[in-house]
This record gives sequence, C-alpha cells and structure tokens, in this order.
Amino acid sequence: MIPQSMRPFLSLITMLMGCLVIANHWVEFVSDNSDLLTSHILGALCLLSGLNFMSASSGEIEEVQARYQEDTQTKF
Repeated sequence: MIPQSMRPFLSLITMLMGCLVIANHWVEFVSDNSDLLTSHILGALCLLSGLNFMSASSGEIEEVQARYQEDTQTKF
C-alpha cells in the first residue's frame, strides 16, 4: 500500500516518466534508437498509472455497515 502523503509525489513522478519516455522518441534525450510503438505504449501506461495513483482507491474507502448484535441464543 502506498501512504496517502506519498500518492501525489508518486503520481507526478510516474506521469513525468511517461512523458519523458514518449518525448525520448522524438527528441532523443536518453537513447538514440527507440521504437515508436514501444515508447508510446510504455509512456501511455506510465501516464495512466500516474492518473490512477491520483484517484482515490475504492478499496481504501470504508463502507458504512449496519451493526447487528450477535444472536447467541438462536439454535438451528
């Protein structure tokens, strides 16, 4: 699990990495020979992962549940 305080930083770093991967194909920051399809798929995956980190996870939201008392006297 990622702590709530780290989510914005992690999402921004992930999205910046995705933009860097996509821009690397055109500007050649890191590598001279990069595949067009691979760089764009990897960049889009990083961008979507960063956006997912920004959104609230549905698993972490606690649902309000009804409180029932345990019935210990009932015999089936």
